[in-house]
Amino acid sequence: MVVISVGLIAVLQRLGVQTTSIIAVLGAASLAVGLAMQGTLSNVAAGVLLLMLRPYRVGDLVRIGDATGVVQRLDLFTTQLTDADNVKIVAPNSQVLGDVILNISGQATRRVAIDFTVSYSADLNEAREVIRSTAAAHGKVLGDTPVWTGVTGLLDSAVQITLHAHVLSGDWWQTRADLFQTIKEALDQAGIEIPFPQAVEYFGGNVGKAAELDQSPPDALLPSKGQ
Repeated sequence: MVVISVGLIAVLQRLGVQTTSIIAVLGAASLAVGLAMQGTLSNVAAGVLLLMLRPYRVGDLVRIGDATGVVQRLDLFTTQLTDADNVKIVAPNSQVLGDVILNISGQATRRVAIDFTVSYSADLNEAREVIRSTAAAHGKVLGDTPVWTGVTGLLDSAVQITLHAHVLSGDWWQTRADLFQTIKEALDQAGIEIPFPQAVEYFGGNVGKAAELDQSPPDALLPSKGQ
């Protein structure tokens, strides 16, 4: 195409046609095409690198920037995801390669981490054992990695106990939901209180005196001085 354009301009010059404006138009058009192709070429280069490095594969659950979904397709230009609401997400490969890629299902197993709170008056060793044994008894919790519990915080109105348990990546969501329910029920059955935030209203000494003055009888009810 370039050779044909140069030859056509040379012929026009031999015929006496002023080609300066034509050359300027062709130069501007070439610049515009080059700028337009810059993003496309960067996407192609990023797509080749993604295909070579394989940070994720079709079927993996990934988080790219603010988007989380299952990879449906990876080509030279874009990566296509489907999120939990079955919404199709199309991301340019150059943006994908330049962002942090979190491959959620990239490992065979995942750790479930859940924080529970118990009352300050509760027996912490008993509470930890109830949480640990309930989690270990779940059929999806892997037995090759021990279930761990520990006190991880002293909050305003409760003591925080954290649970760590390992499951297969595909079982993570449902097992986490199951553990929330079964451990809450086990704590209730053991008589271990799960406190909730409470607000205490405090009146200072001056406020109490003002309240007493407000409750004094009006002047019309007081006995007169002559009585």
